[in-house]
Amino acid sequence: MSRPFASVHEYEAHQRRVKGTPAREPLTSCRFILPIPPTVNHMMATMARAGPKTREYTEFVQAVAIAAADQGNPRIEGRLAVTVEIVPPDKRRFDLDNRLKALLDALQHAGVIEDDEAIDDLHIRRYPCNIPGEGSCCVTISRIGA
Repeated sequence: MSRPFASVHEYEAHQRRVKGTPAREPLTSCRFILPIPPTVNHMMATMARAGPKTREYTEFVQAVAIAAADQGNPRIEGRLAVTVEIVPPDKRRFDLDNRLKALLDALQHAGVIEDDEAIDDLHIRRYPCNIPGEGSCCVTISRIGA
């Protein structure tokens, strides 16, 4: 039995080898509206670095994969600029930077970006809670120089 592909890129590479299908052209930018990413503290079920992931993190990764599939599984290659805008669901305090790791890892897992190492320009902004209970995260990814 064959194993599932780890990413869209791996699947496309397989398709090119087997069927000679052409690769999709990389986009220059895309935007996603996502749920708020979990904090770094809520990614792992234990403190072990390679330990099991929490249900909250797994559900977030699935939400990112669904959002990417809804947009035709876009991928952006090259050096990247990323803007993250978070609207919290309530007025509780939280660190913005603790949300980035889960978000960037989920985008990489969904195949939208090849590696978060390619991000040269990163902006994150918090907006006030407008509708209690309805938070969101808007992510804009652009290829630098495109």
